[in-house]
Parts: sequence; structure tokens; C-alpha cells
Amino acid sequence: MIKYINNLLGYACNNQEKLFAGSDSEEVFRVNLIKQPNGWYYRNQEITYTYNEHGHRCQSLNSLDTSNLLLFTGCSHTEGIGLHLEKTYPYLVSQNLNCNYYNLAIGGTGIDVLLYNLISYRQIIKTLPKILFVQWPEFTRFSIFEENNSISTRSISQNLSDNLINFIVAGDQEGYFRSKQVMAKKIINLLYPCKIIYIGYSTFEPNDVDIRLHPSDLARDQLHAGTESNLKLANELVALLR
Repeated sequence: MIKYINNLLGYACNNQEKLFAGSDSEEVFRVNLIKQPNGWYYRNQEITYTYNEHGHRCQSLNSLDTSNLLLFTGCSHTEGIGLHLEKTYPYLVSQNLNCNYYNLAIGGTGIDVLLYNLISYRQIIKTLPKILFVQWPEFTRFSIFEENNSISTRSISQNLSDNLINFIVAGDQEGYFRSKQVMAKKIINLLYPCKIIYIGYSTFEPNDVDIRLHPSDLARDQLHAGTESNLKLANELVALLR
């Protein structure tokens, strides 16, 4: 569940450590133990997910030097679902550039949550990050606001009917989804007058990105980019910045 926590949107499991999260569930892991070969990397690897006071998978904001900070946002690909924290590209980039980092990414969410958290973060932390990394989430996702001060996320690409397919096609042709991204980008650029890197994922096609994540291996849940893919992206981002 995603809730408003200290003026940011984050997982309700704040200040908790979990062994499974999102699509990297215990049920999926047990199935993969049967399906995958004996030498499968994740067979004997324990992954922990630790979330801070805002429900984000990173250090507490209070413990960070915001004058030497990289800020990341996106969906599960940037949160690092199915990966050890130390194998995620935000961690690797921050280590390489000798910076602190904060990760606003929340799995399964769309541009609306991404933009809300970037606006709220800017109000909470007055110091600009040295670099902002924005990984565009799947463009048909949107948020449902519940009465209990929480939100759930949906995607019109799930459980497709003919009507939904027609809506996606028509919306894309009319520029609806493209416009959401363009307007969000304009707001982000206005709020963050610093270096910004926009990241696209290979299965989705935002037009103006600086770099793309092309998975060559898979994480423990067999849905997200794996350790080698995250390392490759981290190296490409560092090279782009030098």
C-alpha cells in the first residue's frame, strides 16, 4: 500500500525490513526455484528491502548531506525490485561519483506519483541535488486516491479489452500520453534547475530520453533488469556525466 508519509508518497511499510517486495514475492521465488537451473544466481541469495521513514528504499533523509546528493526517481526498475540494494544502478552510480543519494522510486506507479514526489521533495529539501535522474514509468499507469489517505495504482494496459486497446491507440495518436510526459518534464525542468538525466526503459518509448535501460539479464523475480543490466546502465550514466 502507498500512503502519504511526511508529505511524500511512499510504502506504508516505512522503517521496516522485508525479505520480499512487489513482484519479487515469496510465491514467485518458490516457483522460480523449480523452474530455474541449479546454478541460478538467486537460488541461495537473500535479498532484503529496507524502507525509511518516508517509505522509500534508501537512507533516511535526515542522515544525508544534501549538498552532495544525487536524486533518483522512477518505478520498480529504479527502486531495484528483485535486486540487492548494492546491485541497483542508483547505488552504483552514487558510489562511483562519491555522492550520497536519495531514491524516490516506487514500484508500479506512474508519472502522477513521480511528479507529486518531485514537487514535494523540492518543498521539503531546499538544496538542489547535484544531478536528478528521472526514469520514466509505464505511461498508462495512474493513481486511485482512497478515503483512508492511501493510494492504489492501476494501468489501463492491464486486463486489456477491445475498448481499452482502442483508447490506448486513440490516446497515443491524439498525443494524450505524450502530452502527459511533456508537461511533466516541463514542470520538472522548472523545479530542478540542475543537471537532469532522463532514462527510458526499452519496452516503453518516450521520445526524448538521454539513455535507455536495455535488460540483458533478469532480477530474482524474472521481470526486472538484473545485476549485469544495472551495472551496465550505471557505467553508461557515469560515462555520460564525464
